[in-house]
Amino acid sequence: MMNSDLISIIVPLYNSEKYIHETILSVVNQTYPNWELIIIDDCSSDNSLNIVKKIMQNDKRVKLITNDVNFGSAAKPRNIGIRHAKGQYIAFLDSDDVWDKNKLQEQLEYMRSTGSTISCTDLTEIDRTGKIHPRKNKLFKIIFSILPSYSLSLLLITNRVCTSSVMLKRSLLNGLLFDEDKKIAPVEDYHLWLSILLSNRAKKIDRLKKNLVMYRVHDENISSDYSEMLSKAKYCRAKATSEYEYKMPRWLTYLSK
Repeated sequence: MMNSDLISIIVPLYNSEKYIHETILSVVNQTYPNWELIIIDDCSSDNSLNIVKKIMQNDKRVKLITNDVNFGSAAKPRNIGIRHAKGQYIAFLDSDDVWDKNKLQEQLEYMRSTGSTISCTDLTEIDRTGKIHPRKNKLFKIIFSILPSYSLSLLLITNRVCTSSVMLKRSLLNGLLFDEDKKIAPVEDYHLWLSILLSNRAKKIDRLKKNLVMYRVHDENISSDYSEMLSKAKYCRAKATSEYEYKMPRWLTYLSK
């Protein structure tokens, strides 16, 4: 096993006392041991911090950074985590999602064997109790299930990349961070994926076709308002393509409306 590569795991935290313990344990129980978990608390007012501090007493790989002022979205906390990351690889995990115990090991081996600089995995949707949450659009799922990777053209139509499934080489970013423009919260992750591809830092986002992430769907989820998310995604695409002076083909403009 390739234990020489340190993986920095970045978790933005805000009032997630219901889920953060399970989220952290899914990291602690990874079969791949060489990681650091950087949790950035954005002024939580519930019991989240106490839960984190208790776990930190038993595992020095878990680290905590606390913000003095609430930023209001995950962009700035994630950027703080990136700046503090020491690993050759960076992985992202949201404070209510859960990883399969083999997630880091299998994804790192996949990236090393393929030469990938950024990859994502498939996921299983769960509800607030941890039970499997069935996808509503099964046809949409089947169509995308055959794709080996996600290209710029595909991402300009729709974002299929779950943040909690992403692992990338830290050198790939080279100063590139999540956009802290609150107009695109909570789709700042989408903006980063587009920026990586539009800047040619990577040609595609490779896909490991294994359900290694349990993505939680619930009423408290910041991305639960579908119509609002579509509107923000459209703004995000326009912003990213404008920043990199990319002119979308007419067919692609039509599909991404």
